[in-house]
Amino acid sequence: MRSGLKMNNKLILPSKDNPIPALQRVPSHHSVPRDWSFWRVNTEEEYTGWYLDDVEFVSSPSCLNLYPPIGYGPCYALSEYAQTGNMLEGRIITYLKYHNYRWNYFWLHLAIPYKGAMGTRITPTYLNYEWQRYRITWWFAYDYQNTPSTRVRLERWNVDDWLLLSETDYPAFSGSPNYIAIGGACSNARWDNRWDNTQIYIAT
Repeated sequence: MRSGLKMNNKLILPSKDNPIPALQRVPSHHSVPRDWSFWRVNTEEEYTGWYLDDVEFVSSPSCLNLYPPIGYGPCYALSEYAQTGNMLEGRIITYLKYHNYRWNYFWLHLAIPYKGAMGTRITPTYLNYEWQRYRITWWFAYDYQNTPSTRVRLERWNVDDWLLLSETDYPAFSGSPNYIAIGGACSNARWDNRWDNTQIYIAT
């Protein structure tokens, strides 16, 4: 069964200062579990609580639902596709539906010696309980002090255009590997963390 994690078409972004590179989709169906693995953060323990939700989804037949128990802590789906193993620049577009914005993340620039997530964590913040479409893009740039950086832009689809939520400079991503992941955590209650139609783009 497909998970709802999909790839889409080639995309080239407009650029001004600190231009965003041309981006191209990762040519994979990204099926679960072939192209994703599931882990608890900062442990060597695989996460087995995810499932393919065929009740609530954007595209048939299902979406990915990460559903840990109370107090379980952060978990994530790690992209295992070969071309996403060293993504210094790229983009993720995805639908996300969640119950608590503080506990849902994109992880970028992951160095994973034992599958523990240690990297730049981006948190979408908008309406709960509804499907929202997010776009996160990261690329090499220079900050206001003219220091090399990685600029991370987070946007949400709003009716007919992308609405800018944040744009932040981080220390420049470098070295290898640099994995990407999606996921979240629970606090004092169980939560639904649904992802659908996830598309991944790499710099060309």
